[in-house]
Amino acid sequence: MRRSEAMSQDNVRRSRRTILVVEDTHAEGRARFKSVSATLDYLEASQISRLRDSIQNSRISGKSRFLCGECREPVYLSLSGCSHFSHHANGPKNCPWNTISRHPEVIDTEKFAGRQESPEHRELKALLASTLAIDPGFSEIRTEEVVSCPPAWRKPDVIAKFGPDEIAFDIQLATTQMPTIYEREKFYQSNSIRYIWLISTKNVIELQRQGFQDIYWHNHGQIFEIDEKIAMISREIGRAFLYSLTIEPEFRNGTFKSIWKREPISISGLDWSAETFRPARKKSFADCFRHWVSIHGWDDSRKKLINAARDQSRRREFELIWRSLEGQLAIPDWHEAEKFDPFKTVGVLSTVAAGQKLDASRFSPDEIPQIINDFLEKNSCRGWTATLKTIAEAYNKNELLEVKSSTVTKIERNLMEEHPDLKSRFLPILCILFPKAALDLLGKVPTEIQNA
Repeated sequence: MRRSEAMSQDNVRRSRRTILVVEDTHAEGRARFKSVSATLDYLEASQISRLRDSIQNSRISGKSRFLCGECREPVYLSLSGCSHFSHHANGPKNCPWNTISRHPEVIDTEKFAGRQESPEHRELKALLASTLAIDPGFSEIRTEEVVSCPPAWRKPDVIAKFGPDEIAFDIQLATTQMPTIYEREKFYQSNSIRYIWLISTKNVIELQRQGFQDIYWHNHGQIFEIDEKIAMISREIGRAFLYSLTIEPEFRNGTFKSIWKREPISISGLDWSAETFRPARKKSFADCFRHWVSIHGWDDSRKKLINAARDQSRRREFELIWRSLEGQLAIPDWHEAEKFDPFKTVGVLSTVAAGQKLDASRFSPDEIPQIINDFLEKNSCRGWTATLKTIAEAYNKNELLEVKSSTVTKIERNLMEEHPDLKSRFLPILCILFPKAALDLLGKVPTEIQNA
């Protein structure tokens, strides 16, 4: 995307926002009040869904994560049209930034009330029940049965016994609201019932809709599918299989992208070790990414770049390593990259990720906040601010960006300024250097399914 196009999209997005400032109750001091643009504009899809989940968890626990900067009433993160904060349905009527929307239950009621179960949903439900019946490990298979666990109840599409445990299944063919997703998952978790969301991938573009994103990002980029092909495999083997769809990295044409990896998996072989009572991924996105780094031999280059960035006398060595990667990765050549000081940037980003001084600056090891402050002030480095925040979040080092009030101010200033999209231009090398952040650096929802 050209810079002018990105700037135009940013201007349209900002113009649609009514709430301009929010109070973050999880932050302290100068970091507590944030401009909405600086809070949301740098986030990728995976980060937005995590933030929505954090907001929902906080609200359920009785302390809202974000408050309207004008009326100090709770707000939630909406993606209707563009990412923005909105007041809840029972919010204030007299706030000048009033954005009161309808209650999620009202939206779902209008969406589904009076509508008969679709033929596709009915067929998939029957297919799932018959597939479970093939497997001798399953018993007491019921459809549309009320699960009563006072003071609450749910009615999953299918529920069955597997050994001593119960597994509930819901087939989601239309998007639903975050509170609905949260309440379902919390119900099954609190009652020790295993839970699986199932979808159809006839139109993979549908998976870009936020209602589906809230489901699979909450399960580390994983969701499940059933169709006639996987049911046939189940009949042939005599065990119940589903398709597992996981978001994984793929290296093509010198850079990385996210794809959906689809593979058959027996329900009996699922990993239920997660406390959520939903299936855990076999391999994390970061582990999948490290595989690509390993098979291409980039781990050695990664270590050499990070080590060279710790010493000013090794700047030339850093340059040579960078040049050796130019033919393999779609990154700017050294002459172009130097405009954005990659030597200093790698040192500072490594410092933040590790939580210890790994840069070549004059500052002492206990002056990490000053290292960050100095970096944010340098004109050639201001365009790295969004990447800095992404790295800090992925490595659980957000507190380093909030120690000094001047750091908070500079971050907001830099994010509001117009800078080149450095994260996209340097994406492959950033992913290699910081694999734990690769999922958020890539961030986009995949539009391609690759069969294992």
